Amino acid sequence: MKNLSPVRLLTILAVAVLLLLLLLLALLLTDTLLNIRANLAQAPDWLWLLVITGFSLFAVFSGWLMFRLIRAPKRPRQTTRPEKIDEDRVLEKLQHSRASGLDTREAEIELRALNQRRQAGELHVALYGEISSGKSSLIRALLPDADDKEESSAILVT
Repeated sequence: MKNLSPVRLLTILAVAVLLLLLLLLALLLTDTLLNIRANLAQAPDWLWLLVITGFSLFAVFSGWLMFRLIRAPKRPRQTTRPEKIDEDRVLEKLQHSRASGLDTREAEIELRALNQRRQAGELHVALYGEISSGKSSLIRALLPDADDKEESSAILVT
């Protein structure tokens, strides 16, 4: 117990208090159940059966409710396929957005640049991922002549 951090010490204390509260709850529950049993021993059999049935139904309902709350919700099944996006559909949506008064200049510039790259036969590939996941190694393996980091990140494959 030399170097206990304050967080670890508070966690240990909270667990100890929680365990004591659970012990107290168990004692109170036991006492209550014994009192109910003693009172029902003097009652008619039909009342005993009614109380046992009520407790059983409550236990089943509680279990069902907890199961429903814990279980992950079902995802609705996708019945329709997403619409296929092609150049004509993009241009149609762009024209509709322009007619609605939206600023579409950036999208139009990007589409022009895309068409220029397509006509020039250029292919731009973007690699992204976590740090040290092998992106640079892949570039060096595919393009061994690209020695410089800046050069390898800006190479155009034609």
